Order: sequence, then structure tokens, then C-alpha cells
Amino acid sequence: MFRKKGISTLGKDVEYGILQALSRDYLIIVAVDSRTGEFNVSRCSEESAQVLEGYLSSGLSYEEIVYRYVDDHVHEEDRVIVKQSFSLNNVREELMTTDRFSLMVRLIDGDIVKYVRAEIRRFDIRSDRKFLLAVRDVDREVHIDLMRQNELSEAYRAAEKASHAKNTFMYNLSHDIRSPLNAIMGYTTVASDNFDDPKMLKKCLGRIDDASHQVLGIISEILDINELEEGVVNVTEHTLTMADLERQIVQTVQSQVRDKKLDFIVHNTDAANPAIVMDDAHIVRMLVNLISYSSRYTEAGGNITLTVNASNAHDPDYRRYTFIVEDNGIGCPPEQDAGVNIPIVKHILDALGGILQVETNEGKGSRFTVDIEFKLAGTEETGSDAEQETAVEDVSRILSGKRVLIVDDSSVSADIAVTILSNFSVQTEVASDGNTAIDMICANEVGYYDLILMDIEMPNMDGHETTREIRGLHRPDAKKLPIVALTADVFESTKKEAFEAGMNDFIPKPIDVVQMRDKLAGILRT
Repeated sequence: MFRKKGISTLGKDVEYGILQALSRDYLIIVAVDSRTGEFNVSRCSEESAQVLEGYLSSGLSYEEIVYRYVDDHVHEEDRVIVKQSFSLNNVREELMTTDRFSLMVRLIDGDIVKYVRAEIRRFDIRSDRKFLLAVRDVDREVHIDLMRQNELSEAYRAAEKASHAKNTFMYNLSHDIRSPLNAIMGYTTVASDNFDDPKMLKKCLGRIDDASHQVLGIISEILDINELEEGVVNVTEHTLTMADLERQIVQTVQSQVRDKKLDFIVHNTDAANPAIVMDDAHIVRMLVNLISYSSRYTEAGGNITLTVNASNAHDPDYRRYTFIVEDNGIGCPPEQDAGVNIPIVKHILDALGGILQVETNEGKGSRFTVDIEFKLAGTEETGSDAEQETAVEDVSRILSGKRVLIVDDSSVSADIAVTILSNFSVQTEVASDGNTAIDMICANEVGYYDLILMDIEMPNMDGHETTREIRGLHRPDAKKLPIVALTADVFESTKKEAFEAGMNDFIPKPIDVVQMRDKLAGILRT
């Protein structure tokens, strides 16, 4: 139990100790008479005493010491304000209206800047005659604040840069999407007005198909960019020649360069044209992005050239290719304003082991150079055109007569799938939700359905849950009935969940007819 001691017991020694403890935070405390300038040093740290000794022992007045000290030790930019603030006249005027004021002061010690706060306080609250000048070291606090300010400034600049990049990206994205949408809407109107002209109708449908693939490509790039930034690139290699790759690129960009009234020229100097192993989907995407980027900054009537050069690699099993995309446009902007195209190109090349070089000159155009090596394919990996035609015939034969259950809550999507499969002589039935699909399976004999196309996003019971329910049915075909996801949700996480739920494969919407045909045939062949 603590006992309360009387004031008389504490005495003046304790009061003095308290004042000493409170004053330790100050480098110097000086009591000054504002009328006469007389002063008395009440507190002076060891470090301050070494600096002030010469001034204090010289017999100078308060203001003379302040002025000389300021000239010798205060930062040049602060000298005038410090002298004015701590002059006796100014102190008297300030203390007439306030009890205290302070000023941040920068001291110079060689090349080092230190911060102190000089404070003026009334010595007696009832009188403005005497005051205390107290100087406190605040260097650490100021530098912490400066660091925080710098961090905030950096964060602000980063946010501004991100905002600028976002605005540029959205502008370019809007431009890229509106162009093919304009073609789709325009040619749809033309087709409607020329319904009785088969030639014009065929032309319009072809242009609409080209523009639709452009939109699909843009959407795929937007969805993939986060995965690409994280380094997630699923490499799928095929065997083909550079001439095959050239055809894919021309087919992909032809409507875009045509609509912009640009000339697109391809120079393939690889006369040998050997079969090579590559991830052609990503290579096409990479080159198309470069061509699209060039087309954005090339005015109508200009030209874009793709040159393909080949040479021997150090490893005889590989061949080195150099792709050069050149334009005669206005020159591309800085890389930070590149939008989606250049980042996608870099991420793809990082995954495939290629290198990108960019040269651009204002008013003269740009040049993009990609160097990459591909493995040469063995003769056993290639096939003749006749063999490929036979493979297509085999696929059609496998699909003919099969019965497929389409589970989709969208009547439009279901109708499209029915129409595509009907062209391959596939029998189709449609269920508008998961519960109906399960009822239809249970209502028919074992093996009635050869395959199920399953939408994922459906009300009440989604595709994953429906698949799990089907796999849990007590019938012989429940475990082995092929189920293929058919969905517009193409994220890798969705694919992974589909396989975990028990699905056999994954087909994205919009439907690629050839991809659907080959995947279904591959599943039903086994």
C-alpha cells in the first residue's frame, strides 16, 4: 500500500529534479529579459556547450549572440527569418498576443543538415517581459516525416502513372473493340439490305466472321493479361512450317489492316521451310499484337511489313528465326503508354524464350524485332495433306450418329451448339438446367447419351454441381459418361474446378467449330 507524502516532505529538491527531467529533451534553455536583453543559461547540453562556449564567454548581448550564431551555423535560406523571429522587438510583439511560438530551423554541420525547433515561451504567464528560449533536437522526427512524405510522393506518382496507364489502356481498348464492332454492325445492316444477293451476303458474313474473331481475340487478351503478368503461360506445341504460321497470321490480321486501308506485306525468306515444333497459338498472338500496335500508329495508305529470317542455331536440332515488324507510321509512344499489346508480347516471349527489341522514330515509323529458336521436327512428326484430309474424314465418321445432351440455360447458346453438331450428323437433346439434365439421364437406358456438353454458369445448380451429381448416380454409365464443359468462363481456376468436378474436357464460348469437332471426336474415339 502506497502512502501519500506531504508537500513539505518532498521539498524543493524534488521540484528541481522534476524540472531537470523535463528539460533533458532540450539542447539549451535560456531565460531572457525582453526589455534589457539580459539572459541566463538554465540548461545547456554538452554538445551545445562546445559550440556556444565562444559566444557566451565573449560578453556579447542576447541579440548579438543570436545573430552571430545564425550566420555561422544556420542554413543560408533560414537566416533572415530566424533573425527577425528572435529579435527582442519581435518577441515582445508576439508575446503580447500569445504565450508561445516556435520555428523550425535548419543547422549546417559541414555537408550535413540537422533540424531543431526553437521555441519562445513566456517565463511568467502574467507578464510578457521575461521569456524562455528553448532549442530542441527534432532531426530524427523530421527525417522520419520526410521519409513518409517521400513515400507518399512516390505512391502518388505511382498512382498517377497507373492512372495514366489505365486511361491509355482503356482508350486503346475502346478503340480496338469499337473498330470490329463497327464492322459487325455495319455489315449486318448491309447483309439485311442485300438478303437476295448471295454474293454480297457471303461477303458480309465473311467480314462479320473476321470482325467477330477480332473481338474474341481482344477479350481473350484482357482475360489472359493477369495470368501472363504472373508468368502463367500454358505452352501447347504443334508441328507446322513457317508457311503455315504465315497463313494463320494473314488470316487473323487481314480484316484489321483492310479496314484501316493499310498494305500488309509478308516476306518469308526461309526457302527451306522445314517442319518445326512451336506453340503457334502464342506466336501468332505475339506477332498479331505487334502488327495491331503498329496499325494503331500508321495512317491510312501506309504499310506494315512482316519479315521472317531464318538461320542455323548453335544446337543443330533447332533453327533460329527473326521476326521483324516494320511500319512507316508516326512512331509509337513511350512503352508506358503501350496499352495491352507490348506487355502481352513481352510476357509471351519471356515464357517461350524469345527477345524483343523496339526501335521507333517520330514521323518515321517503328521497327519491332523478335529473336527466338524453334526445335526442328522429325519426319515422323509431319503428315501429308492427304493424311490430314483422311483425319478430317475420320473425325466426321466418329461423330456421325452420336447422341449429345446439351445442358445450357441460354436458349441462344444451346441453339448454336445444336446447329453446329447437326452439321456433323450428331443427334442432340437440350436440358435448360442441371436438374432437368439429371432427370433426362435417369429416364433413359444406360448408354443412351454418348456425351454431355455442360454449361457452368446456370441457376439453381451450376455445371460443377450437376457433374458431381451425375458422377454420383447409381448406374453403370455414371462414371464413364464423357462430360465436356462448354462455357464463356475461361479462367484457369474455372478449368481446374471443372476437372476436379469430374469433367473430361473444356470448350470455351464462343465456340470454335473445328476445336469442338476435334475435341469431341478425340473423346468419342476412345
